[in-house]
Amino acid sequence: VMAALNREPRLMFKARPNGTRDEVQALLQAKGITTRAAGTNGLVLEDEGRAIFESAPMKNGRLVVMDLGSQAIVDLCGLKGGETVIDYCAGAGGKTIALADAVGERGRVLAWDKSPRRLAEAKSRVHELKIRHVSFPLAPRLEDADLVLVDAPCSGTGTLGREPDQKWKLTREQVAGFAKTQAALLDEVAAKTRGTIVYATCSVLRAEDEDVIAAFTQRSVTHHLDADLRVWPQASEGGGFYAARLTPVP
Repeated sequence: VMAALNREPRLMFKARPNGTRDEVQALLQAKGITTRAAGTNGLVLEDEGRAIFESAPMKNGRLVVMDLGSQAIVDLCGLKGGETVIDYCAGAGGKTIALADAVGERGRVLAWDKSPRRLAEAKSRVHELKIRHVSFPLAPRLEDADLVLVDAPCSGTGTLGREPDQKWKLTREQVAGFAKTQAALLDEVAAKTRGTIVYATCSVLRAEDEDVIAAFTQRSVTHHLDADLRVWPQASEGGGFYAARLTPVP
C-alpha cells in the first residue's frame, strides 16, 4: 500500500455524458491522444504529454478529471436516472458533476458544503459545464432526497500520491478527530433522511472506513449496510478509496 501511495498516479478522466466513452476516446485518438478505457465511464491517459487539456472534448465539457476510485463511488450509488440526490460534502464538485450525469436532466442534484470557499469552485465548474439540474441551497432538505452522498472529511491517506506532503503532517490525533466528525455526519444525515445514504472517504484507514460504518450500523435503527467498496491503490492506478451504501430499514 505504501509503495503504491509513493508513485505518481496517472491522469484519469470521466467521459460525459454517461455512455459516450467510446465516442470521446475516438475523438481523442483522431488527434493522436492515446487513452485506455477503465471503469464504467473512465479513461486513463497513456501519453506523457498534456495535449488532452487542449483537446476539443476537454474544452467542450466531454471530459472531467476524476480518479477511477471516485467514479466507482458514484457507481455504488446505483442511480438509474430521475432521482433527487444531495451531495452533502460537495467540496470542489467532482462528484457533484458525476452525480448530475448519473441522474440525468430528469433528476436533480443539490450540492452543499460547510466550506463556502470550496463550494465556490463547485459552482464555477457546474456553471462552466452548463449543468442546469444542479443547485446550491443554503440548507438542503435531507427529507426530500432519494439518496444522500456523504463524502466525508478525512485524512486523505488514499491520495498521498497526489498530495505527498500530507504524510508528514498527519497525526494519530487528527485521524481520531476525523472519525468523530464522520460519525457525527452519519448520525446527522440518518436522522433526517429515509433515503439511501452513501458514505465515502479517500482514506485507506479502517478507523475512518469500516470501523465508522460498523459502529454506525450497531447504533442505527434507520439504516443498514447494503454494500461497500474498497479501492486499494496497489490494485488501481489511482488512489485509495472506501464507500458504503446504507439503505433504509424496512
